[in-house]
Amino acid sequence: MKSAFAINSKIPILLTGLLVFGCSAPRATVAPQPEAQSRAISEKINPRVEALVVRGSIAELIGDYQAALDAYQEAKVYQPNSPGLFLAIAQVYQKMNRFDTALELLKQGAVVDSSHVEILENLAFLYELKQENEAAIRTYKRLVKISQIDVDYLVRLASLYLRSGEHDKAIAE
Repeated sequence: MKSAFAINSKIPILLTGLLVFGCSAPRATVAPQPEAQSRAISEKINPRVEALVVRGSIAELIGDYQAALDAYQEAKVYQPNSPGLFLAIAQVYQKMNRFDTALELLKQGAVVDSSHVEILENLAFLYELKQENEAAIRTYKRLVKISQIDVDYLVRLASLYLRSGEHDKAIAE
């Protein structure tokens, strides 16, 4: 039987590049604040974190969510304020249908980086899923303010206003 690595030996290298950069700094689409820039520049990539993120990503890809959680949570010990790790752990919990746990992790991640688009997108989705319309509206407004160009956020915001019976606000958005 072939191991997971035998499928394509370049997968771990590709995952390393994609995931480490996603775990080490805010997304490039968001203009970072000056202090966030200096923090990102001074933050070195920990080889232990890199290895754990790769291990977690591979486990997640093959559907071993507990092993993915274990790896990501261990990585978080070494890099506790990584928005990407909050997101990765929350997304695994979402796949396990543990939405309340995922929501709490995303809230914590948003405290660490209040402009992390993927964290906010996942928060808004979970708020909608839980029918917490006010929280979803606040989160989509934040996303609109950050991105200013994503029509999908405006549509989702208008949809939430319509569901809440606020037709005038839906039209205004």
